[in-house]
Amino acid sequence: MKNDKKIKNSAIVVGVLFLIVGFIWFFYFKNKKNDSISNFLTICKVECGKISPCEGKTVSIAGYLDLNNISDEKFLIQDIIGKLPKANLEVDISGDKNNKENIVKKINDLARNAEKPIVITGTVAGFDMPTNGNCQRGFRLNLSKENDLK
Repeated sequence: MKNDKKIKNSAIVVGVLFLIVGFIWFFYFKNKKNDSISNFLTICKVECGKISPCEGKTVSIAGYLDLNNISDEKFLIQDIIGKLPKANLEVDISGDKNNKENIVKKINDLARNAEKPIVITGTVAGFDMPTNGNCQRGFRLNLSKENDLK
């Protein structure tokens, strides 16, 4: 009788633990927000000439289109709407001609509602940027699929 009670109590404890882990997974991983530009740049920051752990990784970043910086090859997103963003990020458009045209068309459609944030999923590329006698590591996203722009 005592062993049956211990087994029953152990089964309840294990069940509760599974529920807790399930809720954590659902609310953290399943509903995880897209990274902000500022947070992304802070996490990826490294010295010039060094490779960041972010480089080559695929990330999703939320931001606002910079309407003054959109071309057929690239565009900028910024963390806030306006002329003085806290941070911005260049997004290079890659792929064949048809793919690029579809991406540019989608960007232009999204630009009609510029006060709404967009989410871009792309591959991180790093580069060294000389700045007034110093140097810092910069980053850009490579966007190659129309569906990676929402």
